Amino acid sequence: MQADKIQPDVFVNAGIDKEIEITLHLPLEKDSENVAIFIGREKISLDFFDVQSLERLRDTAEEGAQHLRTVIWENARREAIEAAAEASGQPVRV
Repeated sequence: MQADKIQPDVFVNAGIDKEIEITLHLPLEKDSENVAIFIGREKISLDFFDVQSLERLRDTAEEGAQHLRTVIWENARREAIEAAAEASGQPVRV
């Protein structure tokens, strides 16, 4: 499949968590200039025909992971402060 034959605007919604399988698919043909990432049992496929697009996905995933780490840490901190305040009978100040 040629990259120029693929529709440029595709909208897919898939919920991903640690239980969902994500795998890299390498074509059997050694000279094939594409790779795919399969998501879930349904094998939702992201097909890549250039290195830059795959690198953009990597960079976007890293940015998203950093954001989630920060939010999870901040939520855990807030919950710990609230629990400590509740246990001590002090007003909650976060």
